[in-house]
Amino acid sequence: MNKKRRYFYILIALLAGIVTSFIAYVAFSHSDLSSNIPRVEINIDADRASIIQMIIEQNDVYNTNELREIRWSDPVNSLKITFELPPLDNAGKLRIDFGMSRGNFLIHYIRLKGGHFNRTWKGEALIKDFNPTRHIDSLYVANGTDVRLVAGGPDAFLESNFSLSSIRDELYRHQTFQPDILFFACIIGLFATIIFAYVLLRLNPLKYNHLHLAYVIIFFLFLLAPGIKMLVSPEASYSENRKLTEKPVFSIGRLFEYPKKLTRYFSDNMGFRTALTTTFSYFQFKLFHSSAYPGKVIVGKDSWLYSSDPEISGDYRNQSLYTETQLSTIRQNLEELHAWYAARNIKFYLMITPSKFRIYPEYLPDRIRIKPGENKLDQLLAYMQTNSKVPIVTVHNELIKAKKDTQVFYAHDTHWNFEGGYMGYQQLMKTLQADFPQLSIISPDYFTRRLIHTPNADLSRMLALQSILLNDEWTFDFKEEPPVRPDTPVSYTSVFPFSETKFFRNKANTSLPRLVIYRDSFANLILPFLIHHFSRSVFIWTYEHSLEVTEKEKPDIVIMEIVEYRLDRILEKNPIDFRLP
Repeated sequence: MNKKRRYFYILIALLAGIVTSFIAYVAFSHSDLSSNIPRVEINIDADRASIIQMIIEQNDVYNTNELREIRWSDPVNSLKITFELPPLDNAGKLRIDFGMSRGNFLIHYIRLKGGHFNRTWKGEALIKDFNPTRHIDSLYVANGTDVRLVAGGPDAFLESNFSLSSIRDELYRHQTFQPDILFFACIIGLFATIIFAYVLLRLNPLKYNHLHLAYVIIFFLFLLAPGIKMLVSPEASYSENRKLTEKPVFSIGRLFEYPKKLTRYFSDNMGFRTALTTTFSYFQFKLFHSSAYPGKVIVGKDSWLYSSDPEISGDYRNQSLYTETQLSTIRQNLEELHAWYAARNIKFYLMITPSKFRIYPEYLPDRIRIKPGENKLDQLLAYMQTNSKVPIVTVHNELIKAKKDTQVFYAHDTHWNFEGGYMGYQQLMKTLQADFPQLSIISPDYFTRRLIHTPNADLSRMLALQSILLNDEWTFDFKEEPPVRPDTPVSYTSVFPFSETKFFRNKANTSLPRLVIYRDSFANLILPFLIHHFSRSVFIWTYEHSLEVTEKEKPDIVIMEIVEYRLDRILEKNPIDFRLP
């Protein structure tokens, strides 16, 4: 190699190192390696799966558009949660919501840091500067510096008694020059220079023909493509009902945890992840008749899909039953709700919707065995029939009979279809008619069936095959335009901000009863039929009963619809407002 070519390669390597240093400095200055990014850090223990949300007050109203949340599916110890603070104008108080229901939390600290501000709250200082809501049963110092928080309802949160605006200048003050970041950037640039120089001097790429160089460039572009895609057009979570893992916050104190968190971040956000996942999942499904994600989805016979997530499938193998104490607790909680509503002249009903495993066990793969005999639902129904007068609506027996003539659940979804939803509506109305005889069931002659194919199957989406494994269903179109319209929404401060709430009004008959239904996703296909029978109906996607909702809506009927694999939720105490003395 001649000197001129050698110097040329060294110059290229130096330029590459300088460019790398510049890019690294700019990137690190705007990344979590920089201490300038304002953020809230919370370190907690929790006794159950739950969620924590952070909301910031803006112009005296909590801005749910800037809501941040973290979920976990098991009890946790010393879980460090980090929320970046958005640059809001007129920022007010800081609000931290603990859980969607009751729970026991141990707060080790709450820390607010960024720019020139860094403060940590523990023990008495935390209790002094953060005010609890009434849905917090107790808040006290434990172990000297920790704070024990016991949530007793769906709206348990801490609210700062200080405004973020008062410390905004310190929080968002950025250093114009950061020597520590520059040092790291120079180290990276030096390594880049050495690597480029070694490769260029060793390989001497100019001696190869243009075709060889093209192959090398294409190969490296292929390797770099996912990273470029991440920068240009980040992935969205189309295949899963969750947020993708957020970029982890770098901390010297947790240096050894950072690579694991960064790996999870890249695993979730890698460029072309959706296309690659779909391709892999499709070959697994078609060639091997198996699930690419066995921890989420079971592939059954005739391409039927089932959830394998315990949060969704529950104890579908019937491995355990309720104890007498648990049965008594469920009865007491339901009777407490029933008595509370009865004292206010409100009728209360419990509706239990069945799981797919109960209605269609025959499509499960042969390797899965369901233990014969009594299960939790059968056990609970028998116990309540003998020991309680709380009205309970079930539909599983009717669906099992009907499936001989029509399909009542989606093959590629967790839920029942419109046929199943209509049968659930019929059973519910038969129970309501005992107390409200003026209500009449909508006849099948009132609507027409229309076959549609929709890419909205939740289990297909988990396999990234939502555009391939569609929901094939008969939807119902009413022959006459119904007099029911969406009604004016009402804001409830006691209902979690992300809980979906729908409002409907029947303007043709304002004398009809008023309805509030606390529910899950199975009520979606009861809703189109049920709304016709009430002057105003409110559907709230939560199991948590709200005194505020009762006072604002003044319902005649309250229904709690719950799918059978969530029945354990009724073991929890009722919200504080609904507990009898």
